[in-house]
Amino acid sequence: MNWTLTICLLLGAVVIGWPTGKARERLRRQRWCLPAGLFARPHRTVVVAVGGIAGLGMAGGGPVAAVIAGAYSGLAGRALLRRSARRQEGSHG
Repeated sequence: MNWTLTICLLLGAVVIGWPTGKARERLRRQRWCLPAGLFARPHRTVVVAVGGIAGLGMAGGGPVAAVIAGAYSGLAGRALLRRSARRQEGSHG
């Protein structure tokens, strides 16, 4: 019963939120860009992302999901920072 309800709600959200006609054309033409200072401090960005993902896990699945989501996103964030640092060292050397 819960799976059926979840699928119906998800499909309803997709149908309601899916852009149509003019909105879809406008989205194709619009250029997406990130705020200028977003990656000025990458460690802070990772901390904010981990906190946000843990919050989503808490809202969606409770405290266990929050801990798991936070842990995995933290590990992924560290890996991305390490990869970025390696690329910067390679480009300067």
